[in-house]
Amino acid sequence: MAFILIVDASQAYATRASDVLTAAGHACGCVASAEEAIALLRWRVPELILLDQAIPGADGGTLPHKLRRITGVAELPIILLTTDSAVAPGDVGHAVLDDIRKPFDPGFLAWKVDHALDAHGKRALGERDEPLVVGNGDAAPRLRSLA
Repeated sequence: MAFILIVDASQAYATRASDVLTAAGHACGCVASAEEAIALLRWRVPELILLDQAIPGADGGTLPHKLRRITGVAELPIILLTTDSAVAPGDVGHAVLDDIRKPFDPGFLAWKVDHALDAHGKRALGERDEPLVVGNGDAAPRLRSLA
């Protein structure tokens, strides 16, 4: 089981991705803005980030670079969720591992996430090279409820 952070303003896509990944055995947290993602990453570092390219507060081209500067996130796999066929991982340099187009196929999403976790050796919580919880003493940010 891995903890996956879903950063998507769309409740529908976040819920769908969370349902798929939870069924695949992962734990998910969802936030709806760049600010919430940055706050959460200062409190808890996931094993993988699914990042909407059009997230409020930043665009998919600059936010991955900002996230990489947070302690524990530099080597984290980030998969860009996009509806724009013109945006590709190469457009954001090495900050993004891969991309998945919306609407996504549930099986493909689960496969892509599992493949990225396996490739980065982050599938099992016991295999982490950084602490699960990092922070500066701030209160934990609130995750959006998908219920």
